[in-house]
Amino acid sequence: MSTLYRIAALTLLLAQVGLTHARADRIYSVTDLGFGEGVALNDNGYVLLNQNGQATLWRDGTTQTLFQGTATGLNNLDEVTGESNLNRAILVRGGTIRDLGPGYAAAVNDQGVVLLGNNGEFSYWEDGIETSIPDLTGTSPYAMNDSGAIVGADSAANAFFYDSSGINILGYGYAGDINNSGNYIYTFIGTFEDSMFIRIGADEIPLGLLSPDHTNADASGLNSFDQVVGRSGNRGFLWQNSVMQDLNDLILPEFQSDWTIFAARDINDLGDILASAIDTQGRVHTVLLREQLTPTVVPEPSSLALGLIGLACGGWLWRRRGSTPAQLP
Repeated sequence: MSTLYRIAALTLLLAQVGLTHARADRIYSVTDLGFGEGVALNDNGYVLLNQNGQATLWRDGTTQTLFQGTATGLNNLDEVTGESNLNRAILVRGGTIRDLGPGYAAAVNDQGVVLLGNNGEFSYWEDGIETSIPDLTGTSPYAMNDSGAIVGADSAANAFFYDSSGINILGYGYAGDINNSGNYIYTFIGTFEDSMFIRIGADEIPLGLLSPDHTNADASGLNSFDQVVGRSGNRGFLWQNSVMQDLNDLILPEFQSDWTIFAARDINDLGDILASAIDTQGRVHTVLLREQLTPTVVPEPSSLALGLIGLACGGWLWRRRGSTPAQLP
């Protein structure tokens, strides 16, 4: 069959059966993780929590106690950092607890580099070798990416960004997270409408608020796709491409009467979100919002329109046959 006949046949077939396609709307299920504090969520679905003075790791309904103390960081190698109840920096690697010395381990990236803090001094730790970071003296680091860039708040409660070129003070507030593209989020204290921002390259983009009357806000989590989660007023939000959505509007209907999502802590590259929610008795839980793909059928073009397309193609084919040499099938 010639190419022209194939085009005509396909077009006429589409005219007979119609065209339909589906798109996926973002919506989430809710999994209750209990009364502990959610710390971090990685791309493998592990959730790091602080529960009753213990650092714990959750995955698919199973919770593992790691050490007595406070958890601070989780990477995509399932490595965990924190501080023991004896004020020692802790790294959990390959199921083994490693004591990295006095102080605490503030974060760990996917290269296995740990950010250590002790008496206001900070250093990178990698396979037993420490490298001092003088610019961070007296600060409170919140997150570190794979290049070793760090965000947090300094001793004067100013948000900062740090990389190999030095420290950059952003203003009164704190910087909550940074991704491997070097993009980061920060929140200014004492301002309302323009209190939360994402820095993408050289662009500073305001996130806005869910409602103009909200007088508190917090940008907490950022993933590789520049999706941001946090809190606006007492509602958890998801921001992407200049659009902010209330997470309570994005959970499946069967969960909406049971939970009020009032803050979001972290988001992974699968789109899953670590959040805080209030149950029907007013108690605070940590919950995992897991993205579901719900197909929505887009209305098909009318049969008449498709029929006209088929007739037009047939007429075009007839004219082509009259003006070109015949081809063998």
